[in-house]
Amino acid sequence: MRTNACGRWGSLTGAGAVLALQTALGAQQPPPEPKRPTMEATRDSNSGAAYYYYGLSQLESNPSRAADAFYWATRLEPGMAEPWYGRWAALLLQQPTHTLGDYLTGESFIAKSVQFQRIDSLRYQALMREPLLYWRLDAVLLDQWLSKVTQGEVTLAELSSDFGPEMAAWWAYGRGRFVEALKQYAIAVARHPKWYGLRAQRARAFLPILQYDSAAAAYNELLALERSAEEERLVHVYESKEVVHFTIGRIREQQGDLPGAREAYGRALVENLAFYPAHVALARVALRTGDTTAAVHEYDQAQELHPEDPGLEYDYGVLLFALKRYDESAQQLQRAVDHDPYYAKPYLPLAYLRENEGQDSVAIAYYRRFIAIAPASLASQVQQARQRLGELPTPQH
Repeated sequence: MRTNACGRWGSLTGAGAVLALQTALGAQQPPPEPKRPTMEATRDSNSGAAYYYYGLSQLESNPSRAADAFYWATRLEPGMAEPWYGRWAALLLQQPTHTLGDYLTGESFIAKSVQFQRIDSLRYQALMREPLLYWRLDAVLLDQWLSKVTQGEVTLAELSSDFGPEMAAWWAYGRGRFVEALKQYAIAVARHPKWYGLRAQRARAFLPILQYDSAAAAYNELLALERSAEEERLVHVYESKEVVHFTIGRIREQQGDLPGAREAYGRALVENLAFYPAHVALARVALRTGDTTAAVHEYDQAQELHPEDPGLEYDYGVLLFALKRYDESAQQLQRAVDHDPYYAKPYLPLAYLRENEGQDSVAIAYYRRFIAIAPASLASQVQQARQRLGELPTPQH
């Protein structure tokens, strides 16, 4: 069996991929909320990171439990990219071997499945939070599938011979063998110059070894090829032009090249005006340059496009708080706790604001809620909340 266009990464049309994916998912009822897994007593049950690492520990032996742990990590820390990606991997590992194989080798009927579109949306959500994220769990999927279809481990040479250098490169990347991955991707690209997904994967393989200029050059090469290609060709959502520009912007931001980052994020919006993560990124860049007016504008734009994002609402609320725009700050923080009551961070500043408004009973409720659900990493803030509670009058019933 040979992969087509490097497996999964060639299944959605580029020009409206994100909108099409969101439309397809929006037409379906969301799945029920999974039960919150019980972890060992040594793990912080209020911590998104703790649930993420617990999910990793369960991934291969109990992918269903891992998926639930990753879900709760996204609820406790919605801005964290890794749990979204982890849940994507866990849900795929629950599939029958032949179905996982169809997914990994890019069978076209899989792309039309709402179930797999929903699963793919999790990987996309991770990418929107951190476009430079290392896709380390890809190797777990490949290893699990290959061990079943080959009745044992395979070597890199066998992978290249039986499945092509593109699969060998993907496997090497997931195992952290980045130099070998780049070598195999170079061979694969030479054999299949019009498989654009290969070029995007090759560009990504430069990132973990911090070869940012090489990664950016590879992504720009992909963009040049996309511009010269027929518009109706197939492109996966992860290689759509706005996502490529977005990734380049993040590379430049990591390098400290803020003008370059701003330009790339702006190009992402030229490609897709509804691409809200670019507005969030532009707000972040504006704050790094001290331009709070621009940051407020970008947060407004992002929220208009994506109105129910507790992580975005919290960040925007904190900025408005710093600018002493307290009513607007309270509005954003209230939205955050309404959209995700398990997310601890917004409760503390919102309690301060309600206290200053004279809403002592509401403030007390929010202080108590914050203390109850705050992770250990927020211990100093919990102490502040306890102090404020001690200074407020006890409500009379």
